[in-house]
Amino acid sequence: MSEPNLKTRFHNEVITGAPESLLPRNLSEDWLDFLLHEFQCMHNKNGSDNFSLLVSAVLKILSSRSGTTELEMTADELIRCLNNYSMELSLEKLNRVGAVKSSSPTNETILTNRVIKMTEIY
Repeated sequence: MSEPNLKTRFHNEVITGAPESLLPRNLSEDWLDFLLHEFQCMHNKNGSDNFSLLVSAVLKILSSRSGTTELEMTADELIRCLNNYSMELSLEKLNRVGAVKSSSPTNETILTNRVIKMTEIY
């Protein structure tokens, strides 16, 4: 699938939905894996043409809380939010494969330094 089609699909299927559509537990398996892959590229500094999709997801969550689409934050704050989202996506993947059971974030707790309850599963 070409890049513009992927970006359009993500926008139509995820970004334009309710803010809850961006919670990891509400993402399809395909979008969860895609976002995890993009975060891996970001952290490994491999570069990605889809970094804008990660930022869009985080900004949608933040703007739903503030009630405005105009946000101000430092680069450090944006990176912190991106890293928190990456952690939440990773925990959701571990939940789905049965490696751990962890509490899921809400719109109010995602992207924060929330307390996460986890149980290891064997």
